Amino acid sequence: NLCYDYYGHMIKNFSPDGYFAQLKKFREEADKYNSPLWVTLLSIGHWDYETPNKDDFVWQISTAVASGCEGILWFSFYSEMPFFNNYRNGPINLFGERSFTYTYLSEAVREFHHFYGEQFTHLKLVKSYHIGEAYGGFPLFKEGDSDVILKVEDIKYHNPAIISFFKDENGDDYFAVVNNSRTGVARI
Repeated sequence: NLCYDYYGHMIKNFSPDGYFAQLKKFREEADKYNSPLWVTLLSIGHWDYETPNKDDFVWQISTAVASGCEGILWFSFYSEMPFFNNYRNGPINLFGERSFTYTYLSEAVREFHHFYGEQFTHLKLVKSYHIGEAYGGFPLFKEGDSDVILKVEDIKYHNPAIISFFKDENGDDYFAVVNNSRTGVARI
């Protein structure tokens, strides 16, 4: 397995370009070696990284899967770091207790698995496109990129989105559409 970590998306006023550039780069490397891609995402506030809320966990999971990640690890589950290092609000606090971050992470992961988890274990990414605004070198979806889907847009809020195409082991086609705004809603 190829696995890497990236947390730049959890800095206040972040630019999504770095996050998506890394997803694209590592997906291409994993494809080159026919290796599953895993990513380590952020579950604990520290330094200038924000503590993720539930929406942040949903966004991290959804965008990673839509970009071809087949597994997710979390940094760091336990708040065992010394207080002076500014690690805060980990899913398991310094006293070994579940924190509010644990609840957010647990709900986001369980909801994804409940609705999509089984299906995505059988899918392999074919291509990801961004909608409205492209980040990190991903192409914008345009007419002609799919013979089934002609247009995708956020018709109300005009937030960015992702559309990804997958195949299962039988060669059947699937697609996923993901809101690509960390803070806004979308009506796709």
